[in-house]
Amino acid sequence: LLFQKELNALKQYESSVSRVDNRLFELEGSTSSQTTNEKTSLVRMRERLSKRDHLILFIRRAPFLKRYYTRLDRTITGHVVDILKELGVPNPENVVHRYPHELSGGMQQRIVIAMALACHPTLLIADEPTSNLDVTVQAQILNLLKSLQKQFDLTYLFVTHHLLVVQYISNRIAVIYLGKIVELSMTETLFKKPLHPYSRASFSAIPDAISEFLYRFNCILDIPAALPVN
Repeated sequence: LLFQKELNALKQYESSVSRVDNRLFELEGSTSSQTTNEKTSLVRMRERLSKRDHLILFIRRAPFLKRYYTRLDRTITGHVVDILKELGVPNPENVVHRYPHELSGGMQQRIVIAMALACHPTLLIADEPTSNLDVTVQAQILNLLKSLQKQFDLTYLFVTHHLLVVQYISNRIAVIYLGKIVELSMTETLFKKPLHPYSRASFSAIPDAISEFLYRFNCILDIPAALPVN
């Protein structure tokens, strides 16, 4: 009975799609050869879609499969809620059902971090994770990343143009210029004595009020080719 109902529904579906197909070809006014080729393609596509829809309808309506997928959905949702709790997201049971535009920038960033941690990685690549965030939220995200690093024994590959963020989060820094690593150094060493002209120019761009403890260099407008230090 289940398959008979599905089969009848599919026949009605195919009949309605065929009427729509014919009407579309009449409106387009295509040549006979074009119409034949296009209609053949549509028929094949309709067959594939019908088979897929038939399977989906069967899965949704079969009682034992409905119970299985309901339990699976609850399990996944519970796992997501647990991750959000670990990241300090308030009211995660509610947040898990929200759309991105309903969340603040800082909350969106926490959600992205949660997605990255869901598969339990050992290496996490963070590309400008603090961009477009105000200073207060940046500090919260950086502190969260440091806390998660200790908790999950993570290694970060942190990509950013913000030198003070790099100083706070990184142990070792690779300076990239024109697509090549031109200087590789421990964070403390690089901030005390940058060697490559691009590194020096980057440090000279930090505002004076923040970088009194740094060496000051005149900004270099014409930096030579991307050759590594030494």
